Order: sequence, then C-alpha cells, then structure tokens
Amino acid sequence: MDTRWRNWPMTRERRVWLNTQWRPARRKMTRDWHTTHGPRQLSGPERLRLMLPNANVVMVARIQGPISPEGLEGAVSKVRERHAFLGVRVDIDEKQTGRFTPEGVPAIPIRVVPREGSDRWMEVAIEEHRQAFLYEVGPLIRLALVMSDEVSELIVTAHHAICDGLSLAYLFRDILRHLADPDRRVARLPVPPLVDESMLPVTVLGGLLSRLGIKVVNWAWRRKGIRFDPADHRELHRTFWQDHRGHMLVWALSEAQTSALVSRCRRARVTVNTALTTAFAFAQGQVEAPSDHLRKIVVSVDFRERLTRPVDGAFAFYASAVRPELDYDPGTPFWDAARAFHTRIRELLTDESIFESQRLSAFDPSLLDALPFAKYGKLEDRLADRIVEKMGIDRISASLIVTNLGRLDFPVDYGPLRLEALYGPYVYTDTVEKYLGAATVDGRMHFTLCSGERLIEDETVEAVRVVAMDTLRRAVGW
Repeated sequence: MDTRWRNWPMTRERRVWLNTQWRPARRKMTRDWHTTHGPRQLSGPERLRLMLPNANVVMVARIQGPISPEGLEGAVSKVRERHAFLGVRVDIDEKQTGRFTPEGVPAIPIRVVPREGSDRWMEVAIEEHRQAFLYEVGPLIRLALVMSDEVSELIVTAHHAICDGLSLAYLFRDILRHLADPDRRVARLPVPPLVDESMLPVTVLGGLLSRLGIKVVNWAWRRKGIRFDPADHRELHRTFWQDHRGHMLVWALSEAQTSALVSRCRRARVTVNTALTTAFAFAQGQVEAPSDHLRKIVVSVDFRERLTRPVDGAFAFYASAVRPELDYDPGTPFWDAARAFHTRIRELLTDESIFESQRLSAFDPSLLDALPFAKYGKLEDRLADRIVEKMGIDRISASLIVTNLGRLDFPVDYGPLRLEALYGPYVYTDTVEKYLGAATVDGRMHFTLCSGERLIEDETVEAVRVVAMDTLRRAVGW
C-alpha cells in the first residue's frame, strides 16, 4: 500500500484519500453487515435522544385513493426489509454500550382509525406523538391509517434516534411504491453506518487538552455508578406528558404561489429556507414581546452529502443544525434583510459547526442517559447539571426551528394512489418556542407549525403565522 499518508497531517484531504484507499474492504464489510442486519452501536447524538421523553417525530401523508389495511401491512413489511432501522430495538450491555439490534423485534404496529372529518388525522397525530416507545423491545416506529374510501392520512411516528425528517419522506415514497405494486422486488439498503471519526470530513474532538478533559469527565462520572433502565425512561416520559401539550397548525401554498416564491428567491439569490426564516423573524418581532431568545433561530441541516461515505436514501438520523442570531429591523426592505440573513447562515454552514454535535460520542453513554433526568429534576447530580446548563437544554434557547425538506423529487402518482400532501416533521421541543416544518410535493409547499402551550400561547403562534405569511405574500407579490 502507498505509504505517503504517514507524513500527512490529519486533514480533510487525508481522510478522503484514506477512504478511497480502503474502499474495497469497506464495501465487503457493508455487504456482510447488510446481509445479517446485525447490531450497530449508537452514536452520541442518537444516544442522547434515546432517553428524551419528547423524542418522537411525526410525519403525515394525505393520499387519494383506496388503501386497505391488509395492503398497507404488506407494503410496510416490504419496506422493513429495505430499511434496517425499521426493525430494531436498543440493547444496552453491562458496559452501558447501546446497540441497535434486530433480534426478537416484533412487527411494526399499524393502527386503523375511521376518517370522521377532515381534521381527525391531526388529533390522531398528536395522540401518537405522545406515546412512548419501548426501546428495549422495539420497533421504534409505528403507523396509523386514518382511512376512508376516497382519501386517507397515513401517519408515521418514529423515534428521533433512528430517523430525521428526510428519512420519513423516503419512507412514504417506498411505502407507496409497494402499495401500488405488491409484487415489487425489495431493494434492500445497507445498515446505516455509524457516524464516527472515519465518516467525518473534520476532526471534532479537538486537541489533546479537550480530549483529556472529556476523559476526566467520563472518569468522574463512572465512579458514581449511576445507571438508568427502561422503567426509568417510561416514568420520565409519563411525568413529562402530564405537564405538556402539543399544538399543531398546518397549511399549504398553491402551485402558483410556490413557483412564485422559488423564482423570487432565485432572483434575490437567497434560499427558500432563508426567505421563510426572514418572514418568521419579522413576524415574531411584530407579535411577541421583546426577548433575547427572539433573535436566536435554529436552522436544520441534512449532512448526508458531507460524509466521507455515501448514505443516500438511508433511513437514519443524519441531521444537525446551526444557530444564527438574526436581528430584523422593520425598516429594512425584506429582500435586503433576507440577503443579510443568507450571508450569516452560510457563514455557519461549515463542517466544524455542523458536526460539532458528534463530540457527544466521546462522552460516557450513561452520562448522556443522565442528562434528561437531570434536566427534569429526576436526578440530583452536580456534574450532570453543569453539562445540561452548558448545553443550554435547561431553558428556552431559541424562538424558532426551521426544517425545510425542500422539493422532494419523487413521484406523486402510484398506480391508483396519489400523494396529495405531506405535512411535517411534527416535533415537540421545550427548548424552542416554535418548530416550522416544510416539504414540497407535486409543486406545492406544505407547512406544519408546532408549539407547546407551556412555552407560548396557541393564539400567539397563530398570530405569528398570519403575519409571517402576509409578509411573504407582499415580498413575493402573490
């Protein structure tokens, strides 16, 4: 083997080069792993989400045409073969290492509900979102079909440890393909690879002092011998949802409105995501009382294309976020503000920023388990409390999360079925006031605005929505 690498510093270029040298061996490993669907260790971000009581993600597809429960069961069985994480549970060993494993995992539950009114699906979606997964039993996903003869809503609820919003969009596409063609051959994908240092284009653990500091923290934590089990998780989940209630608003643009928005953003040289962020930043300033967190907005980032190995189409958690602070002066023209926001967001879209959360993988996994318990007062521990405070997960840290899945480039017609709308992701967070999910199918952009009454009143959220969309209407010229 070429030994030039020995004199190279550990740069992004070196990692990419090493990846090309080892590619044949990695492909063989992937095939073997894919065949067995064997265990795969949880990354730090996945492990942190495992114990959270509000880690469920919901997405909803409105489908025109007849869907039978039996046909749906067959299609779901097929896509479970395609995506390994649809049939896993989490096994935590005596060393507290957590692994996704397919052993002994039951079938994916499918709940069928009569479609009694056009808004019935929203009630079901919120109900499903509140229900805990038994992570030690699995699977970490379930479906609900709000069914009628002409139109139905298919609701997917999954644990955030195994998916992101784009994963759920891929899943709907695959389910519809098998619904339309029950004899379709299953195109199986490899087990989604673990995001570790070999997968990253940058080093995230820092220098010697940083690594040493993490080792000291881990050593101090392990001496305490604190552990949590599934019963602890279920109790945390139960008490959390006694005090919290989610709220959902949904709406959509017409095809003409969506096209006009995209065209106007291109002329202004900003993304649609930035335009949405700008409109809601302005609306918040107009509707809500002044507060430091109104300037802080979280922009979700899909990092699949930044990894050193391809994971296209994978159903897994491959998302991160950046946190720009954005001030919108009402006297500034909309597109001038959007361009300024666009520049600020792009400055943050570096590999170092996007992959910073992967540092969590260096911490003892049982310490990551402890953070939700410390946050919600179920654990009194100074070390865990300090980490919770440093991470900022003990308070409202931002006003808005924007997750725009963009234009989903897959068909809307599947035999007798048609994908009419896609709403979500629906997420409940108690550290950010509002969560805006957007997805474009069949030329129309669909929105889901999520919030919790403990953070902000439902009426205020509706007022922000109205002002934001009116702002966008005037800026685009609808």
